[in-house]
Amino acid sequence: MVKYILMKFENVQDLVKLPYFKVNSESKLVLRKGLVKKIIDFHTHLGWYYLLADPVDLTKRSKTNHYFPEKGAAFNLKRYSALDFSLYTKRNCRNQIIKSAYTSNSFSSTHTIPNILEEMDRMNVSQAVVHPIDYPAVTTNTTHLLNSLKNNKRLISFMSIHPLQRNKEELVLRFKKRGALGIKLHPTFQLFKPTNRFALEIYELADKHNLPILFHTGFSPLMPKFFRRFVAFDEFEKVVKDFPKTTFILGHSAISEFERAARLGKKHDNVYLELSGQPPGDIKKIIKIMGNDKLFFGTDWPFYPIAISLAKVLLATEGNEISRKKILFKNAERLLNQSNL
Repeated sequence: MVKYILMKFENVQDLVKLPYFKVNSESKLVLRKGLVKKIIDFHTHLGWYYLLADPVDLTKRSKTNHYFPEKGAAFNLKRYSALDFSLYTKRNCRNQIIKSAYTSNSFSSTHTIPNILEEMDRMNVSQAVVHPIDYPAVTTNTTHLLNSLKNNKRLISFMSIHPLQRNKEELVLRFKKRGALGIKLHPTFQLFKPTNRFALEIYELADKHNLPILFHTGFSPLMPKFFRRFVAFDEFEKVVKDFPKTTFILGHSAISEFERAARLGKKHDNVYLELSGQPPGDIKKIIKIMGNDKLFFGTDWPFYPIAISLAKVLLATEGNEISRKKILFKNAERLLNQSNL
């Protein structure tokens, strides 16, 4: 059994102090073999671009720059991951996101297919779901992602649809035909409230075409306070109630409002929770409230290295092998197979 008191670490490499990890011959952190059959990461991103920036070459291998660095940054597994960003790393994160709007020479250029696969290999992650984010007329991240992932069996793409898109169903059908298995909606990045009347059309299309929706939910400590209005939990509760046939996945389990999210998941069969960022203690509370059948492991890579979120789930499921397997891959397999029918 893991000593629960061991939760503070000086850097990501320091996770080797937990019994789940070791360091390989290249001095990189790796997951020990035999802990779990497979892992599906339900929440990742690859390099995006906006406005004046050129598309990121997603096929290029380079030195990986996580928004939360692997070195020189301490963290505490007992709390939500974004709370570990220092003032410097928080500013750097925001600046790099802004930079991706006018140049491809930002962190985004390092968030590529070879880089995520290398890290997935070290952490025994079999597959990952990749979520693009688009704005009407200024980005084509979904198209670029689908082009880049052609014939890649390990990286599964969702699509991005913005509420202001006029040709929503045409886009949904086009992206689904090309292999997208769900829809990603990010109210804060895309600047809309979940109850926006144009967003309602997306929920109807998701149900019609058997596509789950993964929402970013919860107010991130990395966001300016202005964005709080876009993720008020009452908005998500209303949407779930009004669209009972649409499958909704609450990304980050609503961050600080995880208990409300878990109660919503218990009450509604169409509500699932994705756990990226959540600490072990809160994951245990979520399992206690709503069970383990509708929970997904996620990392929000490249905002955080895979090992941080993985350590949290492994700690939360210590001694509970059934929950561990369901969260790390079985639940995701079931939902993705349903979407692929």
